[in-house]
Amino acid sequence: MGQSFTDPVFQTEWKHKKEFPWCLNCHAPLQDQQPLIVDGLSSITPPTATGERNPNFDPTLQSEGVTCVVCHQQGDAIRVPHTDVQAPHKVIHDPSLATPHTCESCHQMNILPFTRVERPLTDTHAEWEEWKAKSGRSEDCLDCHMPSITRPVVTGGVPREGRVHSFVGAWDEATVRSAVSIGTPRRVNNTVEIDLENQTGHRFPSGEPARVLWVRLTLKDSYGRTLTTPVEKLHRKIKTPGAYEKEDTTLDPLERRTVRFEVEDSMASKVHAAHLEVGFDRFGNLESILPELSLLDLERQIILAQRPVPW
Repeated sequence: MGQSFTDPVFQTEWKHKKEFPWCLNCHAPLQDQQPLIVDGLSSITPPTATGERNPNFDPTLQSEGVTCVVCHQQGDAIRVPHTDVQAPHKVIHDPSLATPHTCESCHQMNILPFTRVERPLTDTHAEWEEWKAKSGRSEDCLDCHMPSITRPVVTGGVPREGRVHSFVGAWDEATVRSAVSIGTPRRVNNTVEIDLENQTGHRFPSGEPARVLWVRLTLKDSYGRTLTTPVEKLHRKIKTPGAYEKEDTTLDPLERRTVRFEVEDSMASKVHAAHLEVGFDRFGNLESILPELSLLDLERQIILAQRPVPW
């Protein structure tokens, strides 16, 4: 949350969008984080905002991204999920704070008039509702991304049940690894197969359309030379400007999918060894429109599995 504005991937994409202010509604949502008081659009494609400069704009505050008060402040009071609170300031008990409703405002991006997608660019809350209907379970966003913890809420306070505020997600390797179950590769004649199963409470990948889950088959000859490396991508591809949805091959909630590679007879006869890799690319869908992302010193790829294929 604290890196929602300074995150270099966001910064690169935001600059590509000519720093369109609407993006700040989630990445730096406080009023004093906004350099422009928007009053309309002068252009829909590309989207161009009009308005006046904000005299209270604070660039230092903007760099803090989604701060504590984004979720916890309401007027001159602090919103809390607990009732037994003693504090030297005004407190409002709001049980909805510790529910997916708080997450929904940014993680369910409503379709805008200038988009041409069949569903929101970010649709995670609706995907979670679909998961609940399919699974019959009731776990929510907080159970995975803000797990329970017992600790003092303030220095010197009494330990009590609360939530971890590290907000683990796509930039946390352990969380990504837990998102998909990967089976054992198998070969049937010249067909190589592997099973993937979505373990999350939404689609996978979800959220930012830049994310890609990929499966790569590498075939080598008896000299160790690579013959071919076909890749199957599971992603949601959005074309900009205008936000056209070209395809969505991400895993549905609870989906178990078999990924298959067909090897031609002429190639199969040369194969001496084969292996499959499954990986997660945090911004693979942006590669073609934002080549400068390749210069970022970030852990872009996570290799989730490397498995030999019997041949």
